[in-house]
Amino acid sequence: MTQTTHILRTLLTHLNAFTHSFQPPLTNILGIELLNEPQPGSKTPDLQKWYIETAKTLREIDADVPLYFGDAWMTEQFSGLLESHGSQLPFTVLDHHLYRCFTEGDASTSVTQHIQNLTDPNAYTPHTFSRINQKLESAGCGFVIGEWSGALNPGSFKTVGEENELEMRQKYVAAQMALYEKCCAGYFFWTYKKEEPDQGWALRDAVDAGVYPAWVGLKGRERVLGEDSERSTRRDVARDQAKEAHLAYWAKYPGEYEHERFTDGFTQGWDDAWLFFTSIKSLPVWAPIPELGFKGPWIKKRLEEHVKEKGDGKALWEFGTNPLLL
Repeated sequence: MTQTTHILRTLLTHLNAFTHSFQPPLTNILGIELLNEPQPGSKTPDLQKWYIETAKTLREIDADVPLYFGDAWMTEQFSGLLESHGSQLPFTVLDHHLYRCFTEGDASTSVTQHIQNLTDPNAYTPHTFSRINQKLESAGCGFVIGEWSGALNPGSFKTVGEENELEMRQKYVAAQMALYEKCCAGYFFWTYKKEEPDQGWALRDAVDAGVYPAWVGLKGRERVLGEDSERSTRRDVARDQAKEAHLAYWAKYPGEYEHERFTDGFTQGWDDAWLFFTSIKSLPVWAPIPELGFKGPWIKKRLEEHVKEKGDGKALWEFGTNPLLL
């Protein structure tokens, strides 16, 4: 794996040189994936060790670029790896790929059941994703679906009439997107196009067929960029209401609190969300409104700044676990 590490170091070095050859530097590098879909088998401990060592050497070149670890479909195990090293390796991201069309179990599962397995919060996948995402965000890391598609095995449509197949494909894609929006920092459809039309695997064909929505994200560019003298007032009203509820809840549990940290966190979270919204002014008119995706690394960054300004303490969680920041 020494050669792979060398290749990654070389790649990152040249990418940095290229992006910084522009003024201002380019900001559209989403990160570096250390390995795509590794299958370590019995050598999982070796892969984990290599991940950490390679990430450390890449951090010597660039302290900020997101580093993606393929989870080898062992999401629990590799999320624990990132969690335990989050303080040493900032902005590391766990990459999971989700497909439901390859195995015998996939083929024998109806499309209706596939949808149920994605939308029921108590089902394995939603429950696991929610827990993994929360764990990684708390460690200052992230969780993404690096590959997914609208493809299903033909066997999954045996109980669905041909006249209903399009609707069920739409619902299957919508179920995935709703889950990823809730539990992930981002998600990437595989793939953009194929040689032959394919509404399950090719994004362009899926959009044309109505399987994938023609628009994803927030709208309202004019509203975001327009003058709004009441914006700060709405923020402060929402902050005060949230703080009142926060105080009422924790009053039931006597202890040492610093509730002003909650106030600071709410204000910071609101302003940061708006910062991302207003960055649309630098994007084409057809672009959706940007949203904050990697909340874990962002909260970690803001929390470090907060400690420098206000000092450390036992009640830092009141700033960092503010629901608006999360």
